[in-house]
Amino acid sequence: MITTSDLTKHFGKAPAVSGLTWHVPEGSIYGLLGQNGAGKSTTLRMLLGMVQPTSGTAEIAGLDIRRDSVAIRRMAGYIPDQKSIHGQLRVAQFLRFYGGFFADWSWDRAVRQLDAWQIPLKSRMKKLSKGMNAKVLLAAVFAREPRLLLLDEPTEGLDPESTEEVLSLLAGWAADGDRSIVISSHRLEEIERICDHVAFLQSGRLAISGRLEELQSSCKAIDVQNDANGTIPLDAIRQWQDVHSTVPMGNTLRIVTQRTPETVIERLRGLGLREPVIHDLNLREIYLAFCPRLKETLS
Repeated sequence: MITTSDLTKHFGKAPAVSGLTWHVPEGSIYGLLGQNGAGKSTTLRMLLGMVQPTSGTAEIAGLDIRRDSVAIRRMAGYIPDQKSIHGQLRVAQFLRFYGGFFADWSWDRAVRQLDAWQIPLKSRMKKLSKGMNAKVLLAAVFAREPRLLLLDEPTEGLDPESTEEVLSLLAGWAADGDRSIVISSHRLEEIERICDHVAFLQSGRLAISGRLEELQSSCKAIDVQNDANGTIPLDAIRQWQDVHSTVPMGNTLRIVTQRTPETVIERLRGLGLREPVIHDLNLREIYLAFCPRLKETLS
């Protein structure tokens, strides 16, 4: 559905996205993770032609983001991170305004969804909460039945009950046909529940990406304890090819590795250390291991 090659965007001298080479399979729900300023929103806007890349290329469903931006916007739905918009309009007025841009838009589909959420058509957008504004936008976008959804923080401002409704709606929508969703978010627990693929951005660069279950099965933590003499060769272990990060924890060293934990364990045994213990990692732990600058932000 989406393919980027060395996609880059600078604002002045500051790089927002740097050399992003990324692939989003058709039919996937893809979580795009990263702290504020990591380049998530800029990436989505480049894909839609709202921001022109400094260099690199990208295609959506075979359409070039520079040459075919109008066609891309016709087949893709987008919800920005700023959702409190069109404040002077009533909900019905906003729906007609939005729907007027798309030949395939359905008033009936939008109204059915808003009725389910008990959002009156006569309400003014500015009177609605941030979460209710998000729901109106979702209803408007779903009424088009696009092939691709690009969502920037779709559950921001929603209470837990509304968040559950939106996540269930997204999962059901993606399951109905060859539809794809990219969700930019910092809510790891939501991404872990709904997404089948994830990508981590750090300072505009891709830190790690792939199918979520494969990352969870391949990324492991190995805990090894110092012996009585405290002889763990930390500097040497950090240089091992299969070691991604090391975290001293008192008398224990935690080593994060990907794909080949057995190799690391054998090398640790060869040092004569106490028997290492291997642990699975959840998405948050993988995130912190591969984006170490985020530890302070997310702790």
